[in-house]
Amino acid sequence: MAASLSSAAFHVPGSTFHEKKSRGARPCAPEGKINVAAGTRPRATIRFRCPDRLPQSGTRGTWNLERGTRWSKTSGQRPLALPIKRCQDGRTAGHLPSFAMKKLKRTLNDLGPGLLLAATGIGVGDMVSATVVGAKYGLVMVWALAAGVLVKFVITEGLARWQLSTGTTLMEGWRDHLPPIVLVGFLGYFLIWTYFVSVALVVTSSMVPAALFPGSSQALWGVLHAVLAAVLVYWGTYERFVQIMKVLVGLMFSSLIAANALILYSGARWISPQSSDVSFVYALSLIGGVGGTVTLLSYGYWMREQRWEGAGQVDTVRTDLGVSFVIVFIFSFCLIFLSTQVGWEGDILEEGPELCILLADRIAQETGAIGGIIFLLGFWGAAYSSVLGVWHGVPFLFDDWIHLWR
Repeated sequence: MAASLSSAAFHVPGSTFHEKKSRGARPCAPEGKINVAAGTRPRATIRFRCPDRLPQSGTRGTWNLERGTRWSKTSGQRPLALPIKRCQDGRTAGHLPSFAMKKLKRTLNDLGPGLLLAATGIGVGDMVSATVVGAKYGLVMVWALAAGVLVKFVITEGLARWQLSTGTTLMEGWRDHLPPIVLVGFLGYFLIWTYFVSVALVVTSSMVPAALFPGSSQALWGVLHAVLAAVLVYWGTYERFVQIMKVLVGLMFSSLIAANALILYSGARWISPQSSDVSFVYALSLIGGVGGTVTLLSYGYWMREQRWEGAGQVDTVRTDLGVSFVIVFIFSFCLIFLSTQVGWEGDILEEGPELCILLADRIAQETGAIGGIIFLLGFWGAAYSSVLGVWHGVPFLFDDWIHLWR
């Protein structure tokens, strides 16, 4: 669309309006339309171009989207931010940096289920697997990590599209389209999985404060972690729970990045991997474990809490999941990289979850005590966010199963 700004009519559902031209200046040609969903905050997809000329600083103005006149704070209307800049040849160009930043901020604020999925999916098994793979094979197995993240994205996106298009959860689909034995078998597996995973996550979370405060009781730390998790999940609202999880995701993500930066600053040294032969078993364990397994089913229930319904939310879900699995990939890659920068002795598989505590000691030897502490904080953030995510998401599955069986 190439028309003067003074005569350009932009489509808004339910109405048509005209923009007014700045006095004494010829406008640049607008490209595209302003498309606003009825009843929501204005969203713009409009750009202006000044051929062969760069904009210069000039007057700024905001325009009322519905009346087509300059907007004032007393009008009570939500404005479309449209700063006006003059080109060198005297024409004006629309510029939307502030609106774009607000839109980006709103998009980040809308992220919720994906961050919960990332925080829950990065569990003890992922951290141990990534550390073992890095120690044994170096960066050779990064392809398996990328493949695992891609597979989990495709699976979760498909589950989300099913729920958005049908309005039913995956378990409701099992009930409608599969034999009842599927629900019975899933319940048996789920009961066993829930017990062992919940206990392992709480025990692993308590290892960090016990390591930071030698002489303290790890059992006592475990009880405190479990009680706090129960309080946050049972009495906290979904919005408050999301904010807490965002803090934990930020902690674990920034801590791993900082630990890698300290390793690089102290002088990266590539330790020869323990094995040069790529193991198909380790590759499968990394592909299957990264990003969670059963916890992927919780994403649909968090979508409901976020009130994402209908096919119109598909793009939002894809963005949400994209950010989620990018975080998972970067976090796991940081663990693999860290484990290639320290020396290992013996069979590290015998260490189990304590392998990550051992990795913190190795990092402290390379960077000083601060590096080990920073890594432990990230490790604790990852472990405890998994505790909260499992304790929050798993009850949705049990509740859905009980109502379906009735």
